[in-house]
Amino acid sequence: MKNTIRAADAMRFAAIISVTALFAACASMEPPKEQMAASQTAVEQARLSGAAEGPASAEYNAARAKLDRAQAAFQAEDYVLAGRLAREAEVDAQLAQARATSSKSLQALAEVQAGTRALREEMYRSGSPAAVPTTNVR
Repeated sequence: MKNTIRAADAMRFAAIISVTALFAACASMEPPKEQMAASQTAVEQARLSGAAEGPASAEYNAARAKLDRAQAAFQAEDYVLAGRLAREAEVDAQLAQARATSSKSLQALAEVQAGTRALREEMYRSGSPAAVPTTNVR
């Protein structure tokens, strides 16, 4: 019986120590100021790249919403949640920026190809010697 009581007391003591350590770890969590700043910068860069409109708007809006939630968590001193949301916002913003840049590049490529096609057609219509394909007949 004494062994059972001692074992139960030891388990209670271990539980109290664990909970105390958990609270101490949470209380000593540093505010994720650098991550918040990096996320804000990434969202701003995504906006400047045109991600707020067009095919990247969903990713940009997700990044903006997560950053807003991260700021609210930061203000509430929930630094673990604030840090996680800020990292997610940064990644979403980087994706939005990459998608916006890719979309612009594809659009520029299509315009160059259309211009090249128009020039080629004009050369064929004008009968330019450079436009006539040459064949090596021997």
